[in-house]
This record gives sequence, C-alpha cells and structure tokens, in this order.
Amino acid sequence: MNPKTEIDPQKNAKALLVSGVSVRLMAHLLGEIPSDPGGLQSMIRQTVWEFQIERTKEHLTAHGGLALLAEYNHGMGLRQLADRHLPAPRSHRGYAPSAFVESLILMLQAGGQTLEDLRELEQEAALMRRVGREEIPDPDTVGDWLRRMGDPQTDPAGLHGLGPVRDLLNQRLLRHDGITEYTLDADAMQIEAEKREATGTYQGVKG
Repeated sequence: MNPKTEIDPQKNAKALLVSGVSVRLMAHLLGEIPSDPGGLQSMIRQTVWEFQIERTKEHLTAHGGLALLAEYNHGMGLRQLADRHLPAPRSHRGYAPSAFVESLILMLQAGGQTLEDLRELEQEAALMRRVGREEIPDPDTVGDWLRRMGDPQTDPAGLHGLGPVRDLLNQRLLRHDGITEYTLDADAMQIEAEKREATGTYQGVKG
C-alpha cells in the first residue's frame, strides 16, 4: 500500500483490525502512515508503549522460570542424592538416575501430565543447556526406567532408593526453617459441630 494513500477509517475498519490487532500496531508494522493529521499518524504518535520488533538467532525459552527450580534442586543436592541412592544404569552409556528424576520434576512443574510432554523439554535447548542437561531421555526410555524402578514382581530398588532421597531432602529443609514443632494433618477435612461431645481441633474449631 502506498504510504501517501488517504485512508478512510470507517471504510477500512475491518481491513485495519486483523485478528484483534490494534490499528496502531498494524499501521506501525505495515508502514501505513496517512497524511491525515487526525488519522492513524496521530494515533501512532500517541502510542503509550514504544517497542521495536527485531530478529534474533539467540535460543529463547518460554519456560525460563524452570531454571530457578533447577537451581534450587541442584543447591539441595538432589542430583547427587539421586545418583547415590537410585540404581545405576545397566551400561556405561545409559543415563544417570538424576537425569530421569530431574527431567520428570521439570516436566511436571511446567504443567506436563504425560511422559510425551517430555518432548517439550527436548525442544528447550537453551533452558536444558543452562541447567546442565543438554540431553535428556526420551519418553519411551523414561517409561521403561519407571517400570523397572517400581516393578512389584521384581526387587523395586528404585522405590527403596527414593526413601533415603526423600528423607535426606526433608532433613535439609527442616534444619534451616527454624521451626521446632510440626503437626501432621493426615485428614485435612474438618466438620464443625455444636454437639456437647465435640472437641476442639488444633485450629481452634469444635468438630
């Protein structure tokens, strides 16, 4: 379109509003600056948020927050504990136990619900390189590993190994929070009652 062409906002409203994109943004991207001082040119000058669109060859990620979780897990020693207490790979070319554990944690934290969602992490090259996992096991490999770790027909060595990992992580957490007493709420449901026999709960509610 010729930048000097006059644009009638009423006749071109549908053409200017494409897929919900504002008139100002469309005019900026297409370079359509009409000569009418009260038209789109004035609207562009009054844009509140100024930004530029650029191309980049850098690797980007939509899950940058997972890097913080990975750093926290690494600081807690999860990688070392998993490799120490879970069964080692059957061959020297296999993945370390921590590769499975960390991949599953990141996948679940990112909203994944099935093992196939691990493929999203495989595509996050920048993120996985940042957390020290440039290569992670594929969904089929993870599924085989989970079945092998928890097979009740054989020795579920993986389940036995997770016990010490969980306990040691809990010890490290509890050691630094400054709290000396905890209440284990096995049943979070409370039913209030006005009966004479009702007793008070630890939250001060009779039920």
